Amino acid sequence: MPDTIDTLSDMLGISDHDWSGPVWHKAERMSETRFDVDGDAALALLEDTFSGIDYGIALLDENMNFVLFNEKYVETAFADGLVPKIGDNAGDLAVKQLATGTYVVPEDLTPEEMTAGLLEAVKGCQSDIVLPLTDGRTLMASSKRTALGGYLLSIEDVTIRMEAREAEEARRRELISAFDALQEGVALWDAEFRFLMCNDNYMRMITPYRDTPWEVGAPAESCISEAFRSGAFVIPEGVSEAEWIEGYMSWARNFGGAIEINFKDGRTISASAKQTNLGGVLITTLDVTEERNSEARARQLLFDAMESLDEGFAIWGSDMTFLTCNQRYVDMILSYRGSPFEVGTPVADCVRDIYRAGVVVLPPGVTEEMIVADMEDWVRSFGEGREFVFTDGRIVMTNIKPTNLGGFMVTALDITEERNSMARARDMLSDAIEALEEGFVLVDENLCFIFANSAWIEIMGDTQPAAMLAPGESLSAALEAQIAAGFFAIPERQGQQAYSDWLINGFARPGREMHFASAAGRQFIGKAHATAFGGSLIQIQDVTDQLALEEELTQQRETAHQTEKLSALGELLAGVAHELNNPLSVVFGYSQMLQGKIEDPAMAERMDMICQSSERAAKIVRTFLAMARQRPTKTEICSLNDIVETALEVSSYSLKTSGTVVEVDLDPGAPRVLGDFDQLAQVFSNLIVNAGHAVRSKGSAGRITLRSRVLGAKVRIEIADNGHGIPEEIQSRIFEPFFTTKDVGEGTGIGLAFSHRIVQSHEGALTVRSKIGKGTQFFVSLPCSKTAPFPILTAPKVIEARRILVVDDEDVVARLIGDMLTEEGFSVTCTTDPRSALRMAEAEPFDAILSDFKMPEMNGETFYRALEAIAPENAGRTGFITGDAMSAQVVLFLERSKRPYIEKPIVKPELLALIARAAGEEH
Repeated sequence: MPDTIDTLSDMLGISDHDWSGPVWHKAERMSETRFDVDGDAALALLEDTFSGIDYGIALLDENMNFVLFNEKYVETAFADGLVPKIGDNAGDLAVKQLATGTYVVPEDLTPEEMTAGLLEAVKGCQSDIVLPLTDGRTLMASSKRTALGGYLLSIEDVTIRMEAREAEEARRRELISAFDALQEGVALWDAEFRFLMCNDNYMRMITPYRDTPWEVGAPAESCISEAFRSGAFVIPEGVSEAEWIEGYMSWARNFGGAIEINFKDGRTISASAKQTNLGGVLITTLDVTEERNSEARARQLLFDAMESLDEGFAIWGSDMTFLTCNQRYVDMILSYRGSPFEVGTPVADCVRDIYRAGVVVLPPGVTEEMIVADMEDWVRSFGEGREFVFTDGRIVMTNIKPTNLGGFMVTALDITEERNSMARARDMLSDAIEALEEGFVLVDENLCFIFANSAWIEIMGDTQPAAMLAPGESLSAALEAQIAAGFFAIPERQGQQAYSDWLINGFARPGREMHFASAAGRQFIGKAHATAFGGSLIQIQDVTDQLALEEELTQQRETAHQTEKLSALGELLAGVAHELNNPLSVVFGYSQMLQGKIEDPAMAERMDMICQSSERAAKIVRTFLAMARQRPTKTEICSLNDIVETALEVSSYSLKTSGTVVEVDLDPGAPRVLGDFDQLAQVFSNLIVNAGHAVRSKGSAGRITLRSRVLGAKVRIEIADNGHGIPEEIQSRIFEPFFTTKDVGEGTGIGLAFSHRIVQSHEGALTVRSKIGKGTQFFVSLPCSKTAPFPILTAPKVIEARRILVVDDEDVVARLIGDMLTEEGFSVTCTTDPRSALRMAEAEPFDAILSDFKMPEMNGETFYRALEAIAPENAGRTGFITGDAMSAQVVLFLERSKRPYIEKPIVKPELLALIARAAGEEH
């Protein structure tokens, strides 16, 4: 608190009066009792002092009753409506004050308990008693004992001061945190060079021999002495401890710049001293070992590079004194010395040394001082390069450039041979231009020929006028002659003269790019560049191959686009086939069950027709699904005749609608082939569809013939039509991607290319023979399989009646399977809910479980995994029935789980075989 409190304490402590009672009581009797003059004056002074203080102050007697207080005390310490009076007890008032909610009372204290604590603090004469208010402010009170046994209290609003103190403390903590986080080592010393603190990096760098920092207050001299004696530092030879200490102290006192301290462990530490705002010293350190090692290596590399240069190379410092040079510089400039100048030699002395040696040819009348002054001016201005002629006939070109450190570098190059060999320089330039693939021709401002490279001559045709020019001849006239000779491809709408004007004006206008072509089909880009002497350098580039590449890239992008379209079409096809499968399964299944059970011959015949038609539809759907699947090639032994018949089934609709007659002549004894049934079916389907397009306009006169023949070790299928034929000039291109002879919107141009690749992958050949007006024949030749063509058939095993669980999300399909199996004597439980099926399988065993694979709530794989967890025995008897174009993920699951499956539409023999495999009765 301010000194005023001490003054008041002194005033209260030196009173000569006999205060037999409380001061406030004496104050009440002031009207009745006369004081002597000195006592009255002291009391008046005391009251005046109290009222004039700008913070709260109060006087309490030994019983903690108020004797005296000022207005500031009331304003600061008491809430509105609560005003103390002389004689009031401070403890009683404190309880009332705390009850108003003005002060923050800790949750674990009552106002009475807090008051007791405050009174103890006052009686203990504590200072800085913090009193937080509920409005966010903070008061601070202090207590002092008077000589008469009372207490002098002061109270002040320190909200701003506390906030400032907290901010300062936060800043101090942040500073300490940043101090420790610095990568540099940092140590702080006071104005008397006594140690205050340092961070860990400083300890690691400077005092590796210590585990802890020096004691706070340790003199810098003793710390430096300890370092000297540690043996960690590299001490220059002959330097005593006292000299070493004095050197570092002098550096620190003068706040010297960066110095480097070397350690015996090979480290190099850079240290700097800076003055702090309070007069102390801040020492910062940085480990520059790697940097110095790198610099040393860099210097060595620089010296090695300097020595390997063909140029002479010399460096002077910022004070214009000699530093170093390479041997080449000595050989060219200082050959009379045989060695470099001494390090530190001023440039003026270097020039004088050369002048006095008489090795340089100088103009007559030039004195030593004149040449020295001229060279110094040249150095200071970093002037343009100079040529010096030596008395031995050599010519040396020198250049001067500033260095980053304020000095300068002189390079010297012997150009004697170059100055005497300008023709060779021109030859080198000519060779460089000749090496370019672009054509270049140099002309003057009148478009008269000066020079051209071989590429220009080749582009323009080595016998054409523009290629046979002699220097001085007109390029414009030569180009006009070449245009007249038909060398250029002139656009149809542009006449010869207009084309000539366009081409010549384009070459005469620098910066304009022109595209033109030769009659032979080559594509060119030409552009003229202005030269410094007023002429032009005309550049021509053959971009034929580049444009062809761009066209190929465009075709590839179109290929990718068409592939995406085909993929989308395949997905659509698979979706349609899947949706057809379930109703088709019902029709086909029940028609099978009704066959042979209808006594009416006419109705029986009709039922046979339904069964045959549904079986045909089932084959078509299965073919669609096979075509939709994008799976790796699956080779198996198969019959080309069967493949052709399947392809014909798929393709027959469009042929029938146009009235086309299809003749089938397949050799029944043709051997099998090894191939992918689905892919080969796509090939023949595509060829049949193409043949149908070729004869579509002929109506019933259109004819397609399918033949199979055995030719040695190969089977050949012929697809022939009597359509309009394929022109001979394009027959070689029909297997190219996106090449088509159909009208826009009728073909993609990828069917034959796709078919060609499939046949080739089967080690076969797809060829064509066609004549205009005679029709077209496509031949597919495939090698015969060396494997036995027919498998050995065994009689089917009789399946005993068993309990079967059928799971299919479509009720009609589940009922169909149940009816078919019930008819065969099985006990069947059907459900459309896979979760219900899991509960049943968990509760009791089944001899076989047949599940659909694609179900909305749970697919087949999830159903099987759940079965493995809750009913592993039933999981081992599970088979799947799927009507979807199986994805790669589904195929992978079926292969890994080794569970049997069949595809919809459902055929009874296949269904019975599935049960046998699922139940483990067939292997």
